[in-house]
Amino acid sequence: MRLTINALLSVSAAVLLACPSPMTLLPLGAQDSNAARIYVIDDMSGIYGALPYNVLIDGRKVCTLAGEQFSVVDLEPGRHRVLLEGNATAQDFDLPAGTVTYLRLDITKLREDAKLSSMDAAAAQKAMAASTLVETLLPGR
Repeated sequence: MRLTINALLSVSAAVLLACPSPMTLLPLGAQDSNAARIYVIDDMSGIYGALPYNVLIDGRKVCTLAGEQFSVVDLEPGRHRVLLEGNATAQDFDLPAGTVTYLRLDITKLREDAKLSSMDAAAAQKAMAASTLVETLLPGR
């Protein structure tokens, strides 16, 4: 009986992972307690959501988001500079070990005005549930 349940769970997990977007947030692996996890979320739709934005952390491209997408990366704890490519205004974030930070792409009127702002966990979970996880180009720590 135990083997049958394990096999059923494995098949169910494979089916869930193969489902097209939008998807709910699936476990991405346990967070290392010595790492700082950062989610970058672009929950925009319509005209602003169609524009791709490259996200750079500490000068390295980590992902490209283009509306209703998000990415996640684990970083060494400490101060990290986050920048949207094409936007001269970088933002610095202090990310302590074991914490999770949610950043939302904010666009007011112009592409050049786009910035990242903090989001609370509940709003982030809701936005990610309606979004697609994209590959993070920066390998984990």
